[in-house]
Amino acid sequence: MTSILKVLTELTALSSNGITILKPFRSWFGLPIWRGRTVGLRLLNAGEIEQSLEFINNTAVTAQDQALKKEIVARSLWTVDGTSVVAKEDLEQYNQRHKTELSDLEYKRVFVQDFEQYLVDYLYTLYSELQQKQARKVMGIHLCGICKRTDPKLPEGSRKLKFSTAEFICADCLPKISEEDEFEFEEQDISLESKKNEPQLPAVPTQTAPAVKTPADFSTMDEYRDYIIGLAEAHENPTAPV
Repeated sequence: MTSILKVLTELTALSSNGITILKPFRSWFGLPIWRGRTVGLRLLNAGEIEQSLEFINNTAVTAQDQALKKEIVARSLWTVDGTSVVAKEDLEQYNQRHKTELSDLEYKRVFVQDFEQYLVDYLYTLYSELQQKQARKVMGIHLCGICKRTDPKLPEGSRKLKFSTAEFICADCLPKISEEDEFEFEEQDISLESKKNEPQLPAVPTQTAPAVKTPADFSTMDEYRDYIIGLAEAHENPTAPV
């Protein structure tokens, strides 16, 4: 039997493995090669936020906001196009070349330090939007990705978004977008009214989802990391192999 405390650790998560797959660069018309790329981000838990604050504790007060942005970006950035941003081979080569023993996180910090300020700000804003998405999920609220209207249910005529920090595009905004905008939608939602008029189909037996494995089920953390990445990609894109 799962303990109540264990359930509470996952209660408000956006996904079972903590990683959310987005296409955050869709609006970067000036960098077309990046517009369709998927990025896996994860929201930090309470302990990781505390660790982040402790890590920047020795930073000058005037620089702590910047330091916290970089730390959260380093901790939350997991994948690009389904591949971990920290390749095991790259990390090993870096450690051999520099005679270091950096962890995945320490390795990411090295490179985040050299990110352009625009990219740090952009990814941090994206992280903040994911936090807002989490709050909306808990409250049962949906946000339009264009006009930013909110609704307690998907409005009539709207389309549900994939790979986005927003939940839908409303009927009023749909005519304003074009194929060039590269929005991706889930299957068109059937209105509640039309459902009432449809014949009722026999209920399909529900299947119990397999339990998500923990690090204890794997020989190494690399194997566990690859497993988590595969779960995230399969959850957001059913055609992706696990």
